[in-house]
Amino acid sequence: MKTNITISMLTSIRNGFMVNKEKIKVEYSKINVEILTILVNEGYIKSFSIEKFKNNLNYININLSYVNKISSIQEIKAISKGKCYKYVKLEEMQQIHNQYGKAGKGTLIFTTNKGVLTGAEAIKKHVGGKLILGVF
Repeated sequence: MKTNITISMLTSIRNGFMVNKEKIKVEYSKINVEILTILVNEGYIKSFSIEKFKNNLNYININLSYVNKISSIQEIKAISKGKCYKYVKLEEMQQIHNQYGKAGKGTLIFTTNKGVLTGAEAIKKHVGGKLILGVF
């Protein structure tokens, strides 16, 4: 996982919401696209599109989402970063999901051997994984 690019994207999203921007642009990476797909599906952002250039330096345009002029994301933070990873076994997944996701407090996003998944998806697919970020 390219953590610097992902952490940079999370910071850009957070800062974009803080100054009420409608759109932001971040550096392209496959994991960023997978994370953004989850954020769109969960209703945290409106949409995103990939802007391709010939020099292989591609970008992602993100359309931020607001409800009554209030950002749809109150907090977004990286949990596993640098060399400090938080791995969650399948047996622990249900407890963590109940504490955060199912209780309506937010969404946890994991990298697993089945791809990038929310906590609920990981439970359905019976996999554990590395907890990469939380959105609240």
